[in-house]
Amino acid sequence: ADVHMIGLHGGKFDFKGKHDMLYALLSTPEVAVSARFESATFKLPPDDPRSTVIKKVHGSFMSEVYVLMRLPSESVVHVGYTASVPNYALVQVFHDGLGKPAEDYLDIYSVGHTDFEGIVRVELLQTRKNAFVLNVTNTDWKIQIFPASYINQDGTHHRHVNVKITPTLAAVTNLVAPHGLIGQSLHDPIGIQGKIDQYVPDDAGEFTTSAQGEGAIEGSVEDYEIHG
Repeated sequence: ADVHMIGLHGGKFDFKGKHDMLYALLSTPEVAVSARFESATFKLPPDDPRSTVIKKVHGSFMSEVYVLMRLPSESVVHVGYTASVPNYALVQVFHDGLGKPAEDYLDIYSVGHTDFEGIVRVELLQTRKNAFVLNVTNTDWKIQIFPASYINQDGTHHRHVNVKITPTLAAVTNLVAPHGLIGQSLHDPIGIQGKIDQYVPDDAGEFTTSAQGEGAIEGSVEDYEIHG
């Protein structure tokens, strides 16, 4: 599949992205959320009725997520989470960009959460066996990251991540409009629907995704790429 996006007012669109490219999902003066996209060839799950006619999909998933939150002291909390190691999260604090940042690993076995200046909370939870959720919150936004998996074309399972971004009332009433593939939808009057892949197989029973958020996002795909 392309990554299935749902805007903050319920509008839906698919977004393929480019392999190994980092894209901005949310960008405000205080918060930034980005995700790395990974191209993949995979099978649809057996309970998906489309799997009877589509034998192989060439699409993409999100493999890593990065969250930055600015503190009242102007220090910045950096949180990194990768699908391949779902029970750990790297947390770093940068103080005015000077010196080596303090860092810590959150894990579900010892240190499961940490707080910063009473504003930012980072929490890694195990919801059930082999199921985790990473919560990164401040007064304006709640970011939830969930690891999941898909079936490779050879039948093995490979991990990816899903992201849920939820604004609080403080974010909704903020006059500064957020940017990003998801963030830009906050101040839309309605949920805007974009292009969604239709999954029509070719003669070989394969489908290649192509949607890039057309109709739902401002500008071009390149406007959301993060380089460096």
